[in-house]
Amino acid sequence: MQPCPTEQAWPLCRGAGDNGYCCNACGCYANGCNAGFFNPCGCGACPPPAGCGQALRRSYTADEWANWNSTPEGQNLYRWWADWIPTPEGQTWCANKRREARCVVNGMIQTWGLQALCEGEGVIDIGGDPGFVAAELLHSGIHVTVIDPAFGFAGKSDAWTTGYLQDPGHSQRVRSGAMPLRIVRAPFDQTFVSDPANQRLLEGASALVSLYPDEGTGFILEYSAARAMRTALIPCNECLQYFPPHEPTYEGFVKQLLLNDHHYLQQYGQNSPLRREQIWGTPYCQVLLSRTPALLQHSLLRSPCSALTDAEALELQRKRQQESQEVQQQQQQQQQQPSLSRQPQLEQPHQPQWMQPWPMPPT
Repeated sequence: MQPCPTEQAWPLCRGAGDNGYCCNACGCYANGCNAGFFNPCGCGACPPPAGCGQALRRSYTADEWANWNSTPEGQNLYRWWADWIPTPEGQTWCANKRREARCVVNGMIQTWGLQALCEGEGVIDIGGDPGFVAAELLHSGIHVTVIDPAFGFAGKSDAWTTGYLQDPGHSQRVRSGAMPLRIVRAPFDQTFVSDPANQRLLEGASALVSLYPDEGTGFILEYSAARAMRTALIPCNECLQYFPPHEPTYEGFVKQLLLNDHHYLQQYGQNSPLRREQIWGTPYCQVLLSRTPALLQHSLLRSPCSALTDAEALELQRKRQQESQEVQQQQQQQQQQPSLSRQPQLEQPHQPQWMQPWPMPPT
């Protein structure tokens, strides 16, 4: 099990109460947990599902992260990660996270095409510390902007990934004139997207990707729904406080996100619904939500912020189903074409076939 990324979202709750809440119920200070903040199962000691911090569901700024890292709790948390990453267990975790990132990037390329991802400002990686997804995008020649206020503050960086991100040779791999890697230490929220200084980046982005964005999940999905953007997102599968009370399971969480997306599309007059995909070949969560821009925008849609009548909603749903069938037929036709890199067809042939990752460095 990988460490739960929620510690990036709740830094001020760290050390509160019982030193954090373990989503896997393995218990702090148990089974060799030597810091009181983490557990050997790999969970990052998520904040408690009730009580401390429950009203603080927002992303922290880079300054707040820096201030918190100067506290004893922040230093202990950083030191735990920084000391654990070089160990054999830590390096295995890093290799698995690179593999997961490679599978996601492979799926993005197969679904949307390398050329499309290399257009404009490139891919935006939200919450991308310590850079596993960014490294895989760069390896494929795709320029990327990482937006994460905690980038470099969590202690999760490993030497190989950091060195690869800093490789000057990326300028020869990405599209001519594109900056290979940009790091923005800020939360991806309404303040960020409303800032005129960020409009060029946002309007020119070829896709959004986010692995385990925790409290930012809702805003990311709403933003991408409103703009019908290419999106690949893995919802956090270990943080219980985000599971809906009526179905407090990960399956219930995923269902709720898909339902919320349906309402976002109605609200903003868009026609590019999320689809639930399955990631092949990763040791971690195998659920991925993807959004592909619709082939057509229908005239029945009014202004981006107007609500639909019931009749219009039913008509929109019918047209979505028709378009979905057309997309599935196109993907099935593509999968039937010979390919040297495609794996044998697995379950649900309409889904992207997540290819094997490129060779990892020795650990």
